[in-house]
Amino acid sequence: MARRAARPSAQREVRLTPRYKECVSCGERLWVAYHAQRTLMTFRGLVRLRLVVRRCRNRECELYHLPYRAEEEGAWALPHGEFGLDIITVVGQLRYGEHRSIPEIHQRLESRGVNIAQRTVTERHGTLRRVGSAASGR
Repeated sequence: MARRAARPSAQREVRLTPRYKECVSCGERLWVAYHAQRTLMTFRGLVRLRLVVRRCRNRECELYHLPYRAEEEGAWALPHGEFGLDIITVVGQLRYGEHRSIPEIHQRLESRGVNIAQRTVTERHGTLRRVGSAASGR
């Protein structure tokens, strides 16, 4: 079922910048190519991440024109995900640690203030399973 109301605006905004300002390959200064943004649902509410993306301008460099994003972005969420790692880890703990069913996980998340569809919980569970399988080498 589609969302019936517009998603509320983010309650806080966090700006993330890459740690290095020089290319790790050639040593030249990286330039700010563009700014990206993404909104994540966390247990603390909606958070808008503003990301500074840098690129190397040295044409002879092996990292030429490849985007260099903030390392800290990976601590917030999985790539292309809209839910923070805090929510994904709770889903994993409830599913694998406590052997809860999808409806039980959905109810627990809603009781903690996360507005989420039951179908989305199933999708997060699938994402978690793929990530866990990759980490364990299966």
